[in-house]
This record gives sequence, structure tokens and C-alpha cells, in this order.
Amino acid sequence: MNLDLQNKKVLITGSTAGIGKEIAREFVKEGAQVFINGRQENRVRKTLEELTKYGKVNGIVADLSTSEGIKEIVNKVNSFGPIDILINNSAICTSHNFFDINPNSLKETFELNVFSMFYLTQAILPSMMEANYGRIINISSEAAFKPYPKLLPYSMSKAAVVNFTKGIAELVSGYNITANSILPGPTLTTELDNYFVRKSVVESRKYEDIKSEVLKKNNPTSVIQRFVEMDEIAGIVLYLAL
Repeated sequence: MNLDLQNKKVLITGSTAGIGKEIAREFVKEGAQVFINGRQENRVRKTLEELTKYGKVNGIVADLSTSEGIKEIVNKVNSFGPIDILINNSAICTSHNFFDINPNSLKETFELNVFSMFYLTQAILPSMMEANYGRIINISSEAAFKPYPKLLPYSMSKAAVVNFTKGIAELVSGYNITANSILPGPTLTTELDNYFVRKSVVESRKYEDIKSEVLKKNNPTSVIQRFVEMDEIAGIVLYLAL
């Protein structure tokens, strides 16, 4: 598939696993110059080894929940020239009883899920406006509009992502720049798939039965009645990057 993304510079945060890595894989296949990011050097190195067989990819180790991490990633990508496509995917999602949530856990969630997106966009958007070209794609979640009681900090942060994206879209009105957010439902990531496999072995039950049971329990109103596949999300991101 040729989507005319050759040599576009694409920064994807939180891209050493799950949805982020799948998005990175598809952009590399399309001939884009991709910058992946993660907090752990060994995971960044492993992902680079996996993706370089498809094309051009660079790795940046940076903790985007810190101002130092934001500066680190911006300085490194800018050394290659302006970024054409920014995909804010970094996020953490932890389950808590509402009454057990403490200020530190709430702060940690917003620092990575919201503040990193804000400051990274703030740093990269000026060059997009100067070039009169850019694509900003923020990965939110259905939790933005369908909050989960045990995931309230995450749900709140993803609602913030949607509103931030709308504001940026208004800000760049008149430029050849778009800003969109994607709100996936429950997604079959590698980590979740491994969990289902382990559970099926431990409980001597069928993998598909466990997967179906979890979906019905946690998302009984799902229209598609299945988990979203990571490549489906990656395909939507590619489309929005055109």
C-alpha cells in the first residue's frame, strides 16, 4: 500500500509495545522516517531491532512524564529536521479503588497521559505552522466518554486528551494542519493476549471462552462484541496522517 508517506518524519510516543509499536510498524512499512520512544533503553533497542527490517526507524529513550524527557526527545528529533506527524500515544492505566487513589498516583497519570502531550505538542507545533503542514494524532480511549469506576484517573485523563485535541484543531484552523483524537474500545494488545493465554492454561479453559467472558463482563454494550485489533487502530492513524 502506497499512502505517499515516504520520508515523512513521524514521532510516536510510547511505541515500544502495544498500540504504539503497531502504529510505528505500519509507518515504517510505508517508508516514513519513524522515531520511536520509550522509557527503558532495553525495550527501545529491542523494538528497533524488530522494526529496522521494514525501513527507517530511530529510537529515543526519554521519560515524557518529566520536563527533562520532553526536552530530550524534542532536541533529538529536531536534529533530523521538523516533525511532520506527531502521534501522542504515551499513557499509563492502573486500576484503583476510588478511595485508595492518592495524590501521587493521580499526578503520575496526568503527567504522562496529559502533560506530556501538551508540552510535546507545544514544542513541535510552531515548526508545523511555519511549514504550513502537520498532522497531530492523539490516542484517547472510549473511557473519555464511558468512564470506568476503577480507572477514574485514566478516564479523566483521556477526556482531557479529547478536549485538548479539539482546542488544537481550532488553533490551527486555516493551516494545512489537522489534529484528531482516536478513542479505541477494549483492544487486544500483546500483553492482554498473553494474559488470556496464561489464564486459559492455569484454569484449563478455552482461550476464546475466557476472552469472551472478560469482554462481556467489562464491556457488555460493545457494538462489535469483540476486542479491537491493534492493526485496526494503526490503520485509522495512517488514514488520519494523509
